[in-house]
Amino acid sequence: MTATGYVSTTGDARKVDVAGDTMTGDLVLNDSSPDTDQSAASKAFVLAAVAGAGTGTPSDTVVAETSYGQGAAAGNSAAYARGNHTHGTPGLPTPASIGAVALEGDQVVNGEKTFNTHIPVFPAVDPAFDNQGARKAYVDRFRIRTARVRVINDDLSGLPAAAAWTVVQTSAGTQLKCSIAASAGDRIRVCGNCMYIGSHFLDWALLDSGGSIALYATSESATAPDEGNPSMYPSRTYGSLNNPELFTVASGHISGGQVTVALVHKGLGTGPGNIVYAHPTYPFRLRLENIGGEPA
Repeated sequence: MTATGYVSTTGDARKVDVAGDTMTGDLVLNDSSPDTDQSAASKAFVLAAVAGAGTGTPSDTVVAETSYGQGAAAGNSAAYARGNHTHGTPGLPTPASIGAVALEGDQVVNGEKTFNTHIPVFPAVDPAFDNQGARKAYVDRFRIRTARVRVINDDLSGLPAAAAWTVVQTSAGTQLKCSIAASAGDRIRVCGNCMYIGSHFLDWALLDSGGSIALYATSESATAPDEGNPSMYPSRTYGSLNNPELFTVASGHISGGQVTVALVHKGLGTGPGNIVYAHPTYPFRLRLENIGGEPA
């Protein structure tokens, strides 16, 4: 090695000026391992540090390190030598890919779903198809509710004369009627049971909200039948009530959330020969059944 740009006072060209100089030839270090960060590194040291770099084999698959939440750490696996995938946490998956129920749009939900303390709330419309969910209000319309009375306070003194249709009343002043909770559109089935005798015509009647006769069972209208219900036709022999009737409720029939059905009569005969029995020995019984609205 020869130093240039330096003139030795002793004539030695092998020395390097500390203020800067130019050298030619190879710089040979005493050993191949630098001792500090600023130490010169030999070729052998550099080759040993990078030995094997860039010689890995690309993988054909992406392994578990790419699952959701895995941080980007290239080199964790040989699989990351491939450049055809994205490192790091993926974006939020769509509902269909993770089994979630979408807030909007049509969707098929499979499997049984269990609700703990909160019951799903359906819109205030009735189901139109057999497999649609139904609200409680809709189901209640088809649930049979019942109400009943049993009257036994008559002393059998007989019916008073009635030129027009009127509610049958016992000698103690009790009208033979029964009320049941109902809404407009509900159907009320009437099941009466008693014994009667005499010449008075009889029929069942649905009363209006003011307590007056609104509908007759026989005529199915507000027009009174001429001779009452054929199944209750008057005679001097004993008869009984055993044929159910049906009324459909309208808003004008409801009072305080209930409707009332009564036994009505018409006739001029009086006294013990004309009796609707409501006595402890021969009780009057009336059961009403609300069977809900007519199915679509």
